[in-house]
Amino acid sequence: MVDATTELTGRQALHIAFQEISYAEEFDGIWACASLLHLPLVDLPDAFCRFTQVLRLSGVIYASFNEGKGERNQNGRLFTDMDEPSMRELLTGFSGLEMIQLWHTVDLRPDRSDKWLNVLLQRRAS
Repeated sequence: MVDATTELTGRQALHIAFQEISYAEEFDGIWACASLLHLPLVDLPDAFCRFTQVLRLSGVIYASFNEGKGERNQNGRLFTDMDEPSMRELLTGFSGLEMIQLWHTVDLRPDRSDKWLNVLLQRRAS
């Protein structure tokens, strides 16, 4: 996906761990589709803090989580599920991030019936 993104956009896309993010105001957007959901709940504030620091003003973050609340283990993999109240609670500590849209979707894969919480955030001056 990183190679395809780089090729399609003509801009270098990166694939790095959240804990390795150490840029400052260098990005216009972050695409975190079904990826943050594998972080423990306790690590989500750090990830969003790092995202806020790397985005330019008006930069956006897209993130999606399985609809639900709390952590669960499924087939040896950690999942952190989010519902609307828990997402809003998570974001209360980030004065530099504004939620501009939150919506619910269902999984389009024929063999899945997962429900998803999607959020679009924008970096604002704090």
